[in-house]
Amino acid sequence: STRCSCRQHLLFNLGNDRMRRYRNAFQNDVSSMKSAPSGNYTLQLSSSSNYENLNNWAKKEKLDRYVVYETSRNGQPWYVLVSGIYSSKDEAKRAVTSLPPDVQAKNPWAKPLHQVQADLK
Repeated sequence: STRCSCRQHLLFNLGNDRMRRYRNAFQNDVSSMKSAPSGNYTLQLSSSSNYENLNNWAKKEKLDRYVVYETSRNGQPWYVLVSGIYSSKDEAKRAVTSLPPDVQAKNPWAKPLHQVQADLK
């Protein structure tokens, strides 16, 4: 994998079929987030200064549909893990109960999708 300067931090430069499928699924999730109504919500599950740790944790928790994207915090790269698109804040909050216990323990919160969309531009 390689590190690039794009805001979505798509680090897959891999040839095998499994990783290509994973990359395509990731691209689809990013596309879904970009195209969803800006009044919707997503769940922010965690954030970190370390992309690999965050992505590995998401895989360990067997999260299906998630996006790790890059933003900045105090002028430094910062990575945010989000999952799902919900039509309301209440719907997003209810979805927390379907997450694995270790994910719930991090106190996921409903994040306005327009904030994510601004970071993905």
